[in-house]
Amino acid sequence: MVIKYLITHFVKNYKNTSSPLVKQSYATLCSTVGVALNVLLFIVKVIVGTISGSLSIVADGVNNITDAGSSLAAFLGFRLAAIGGGKNHPFGHGRYEWLMGFLSALIVFIVGVVLAKNSILSVFSPQEAEFSGAVLLVLVCSILVKLYMYLYNKRYAVLIDSSAMKATAMDSVSDMAATTAILLSLIFQHYTGIIVDGWCSLLVSIFIITSGWKAITETVERLLGQSPDQAVFEKVKKIAISHKEVTSVNNLVIHDYGLGRYVISMRVVGAENTQYSELISVVNDIEYELSLEFTCETTIEIAYMETDPKVIKSIQSIIEIVLLKVNPNAKVSQLNVQKSKNYSNVFITIEGPDKLRKEEEELSSAIEQQLHTLNAKYRGIIKLVIAHPNRER
Repeated sequence: MVIKYLITHFVKNYKNTSSPLVKQSYATLCSTVGVALNVLLFIVKVIVGTISGSLSIVADGVNNITDAGSSLAAFLGFRLAAIGGGKNHPFGHGRYEWLMGFLSALIVFIVGVVLAKNSILSVFSPQEAEFSGAVLLVLVCSILVKLYMYLYNKRYAVLIDSSAMKATAMDSVSDMAATTAILLSLIFQHYTGIIVDGWCSLLVSIFIITSGWKAITETVERLLGQSPDQAVFEKVKKIAISHKEVTSVNNLVIHDYGLGRYVISMRVVGAENTQYSELISVVNDIEYELSLEFTCETTIEIAYMETDPKVIKSIQSIIEIVLLKVNPNAKVSQLNVQKSKNYSNVFITIEGPDKLRKEEEELSSAIEQQLHTLNAKYRGIIKLVIAHPNRER
């Protein structure tokens, strides 16, 4: 593959795909190739479409030049994302890449809407176009080029976790579908005399709109603060509990700031006979190991947890009684008791339906009251998680 050859020769340390600099180099190269191919397709299609009298081919060419704009947006996004942290943005500018991915997806959606409008007009005012060997060659080559662009954008989008490149890959699929529909409609018209260009374009526009909307929603999820992949969480936990002095990891939170930059916070639970000074040393080791694995800043809290199953069971029982009264559909998804000299903090994570938001104050008050009844030293720290049964978790 041409892209693979270019990457191995022009991307320094190309195997280290966790590095923000390597991610940027990948994206820059792929975007540059995308712009060049789209500009070439635009020029050829406009010339052939004008000569043959096919407005659909000209429109397809215009669509390619908007794709070049999307590739430039992705390129700009990665350039901005590579800017390091500063006074106003201490965690870097990695989310610019997501923002540009959103703009690329928005362009796809708008192109789909415009194409749908023109397709409806074409249905009611059909125009016959000339079909020739040159037209066939240009359209087939265009489909193959877009297939190639889809394959390399999809592959490297997964490799460097790029929203912008995923949107570009989806855009390439839309372009393939649009060009294929134009080709089939011209062949059908050539042999039957029936003009179906408008109907084919309308079906393709619906597909483009759907693809654009899907890409928009996925990018918005990340901009709103979507959690990283579960594999990242598992890797962080694995590094922490690989130390024998750590029995478990709680309250793990990972903030994704784009381009593989994370801010990680967690609480590590020390083994019963482990001295505090030993845990301090272990925490330093964990932070170092995480810095080797990720581009991240890490904050780790040390805690000694209640391990007596009878104590945990008694606390869980009174919480479940409260839940049955307030909302039977809610459940305890996590329960930890952190011991200190004067108090014991009871960390409770409750998962339930959206209706639980309105009952949050009542629920918290009832649980706090029951905890104090059980033990005056207990202090409840309650976290509410709204479950979405129709969404992948």
